[in-house]
Amino acid sequence: MHKSVNFIVDKLITTSAGKRFLAVYNKASLYLNHRYNYQFTDPTTGLENKLYYFFNDLVVKDGLFKGMKYPSFNAVFSSILPKLSGTYENELNIVFDKLQANRYELIVDIGCAEGYYAVGMAMLFPDTPIYAFDTDITAQQLCHEMALLNQVQDQVIINGECTIEVLSTLVNGKRCLIISDCEGYEEELFTDERSHVFSKCDLIVELHPFENKNIKKDIYDALSNGHQVQFISSLDTNRKAFELSENYIHFSNLQKAQIVDEKRPHTMDWLIATI
Repeated sequence: MHKSVNFIVDKLITTSAGKRFLAVYNKASLYLNHRYNYQFTDPTTGLENKLYYFFNDLVVKDGLFKGMKYPSFNAVFSSILPKLSGTYENELNIVFDKLQANRYELIVDIGCAEGYYAVGMAMLFPDTPIYAFDTDITAQQLCHEMALLNQVQDQVIINGECTIEVLSTLVNGKRCLIISDCEGYEEELFTDERSHVFSKCDLIVELHPFENKNIKKDIYDALSNGHQVQFISSLDTNRKAFELSENYIHFSNLQKAQIVDEKRPHTMDWLIATI
């Protein structure tokens, strides 16, 4: 009996109607799986009441993306409080301040997570298409929700894996900004052989030396011929806590540290390459 049923099912799913059904079923399964995990995983567990109520409006308090709204306390592969406070990677603010004067044909965010930069860039560059890439299904869904909430869903195009072939086709010959935080995959994307692809691009690349201890030199060598290159290092948690604005005067030093702590295993470097 089971063999007969399996045979019939196998036959059905090879038809056009069966293939369409499977496509819908797979999308629904991914969505429901995301919603289940998203709904029943509470990222506020252990968060002090004072911190919870201060950030409970889920609006970014300061920095480049002040006023940007989060749909929930969820952040992918990072801490949420630095993002809501606007201190997340604020070492780069001086770079973005300068780049805002440029007119880009498109902006690419590789490793977009829940959409902090993808949606933030859409707000900073309201007439520019933003291509957001992440291999994580939950990240893609959260990024979509965040784009909807901030009314930039038509501007932010969300995709999965960003291969070199996809990236080359997307940016080759165009005036672009590329923001990359892809956990070591940067050494596959930004090489000597492919440097011509990025001849008109400005790049902000987070480096991951635990994947390749020579990554700083390798990407410098790949991009320095056609770009001006500089490096920026992340600040430690205590320094960032000390620099918080007066809005946080009523928080303890321990709470301030929790607000800005990005949970990094060590300080990070960004390579900034501009034309």
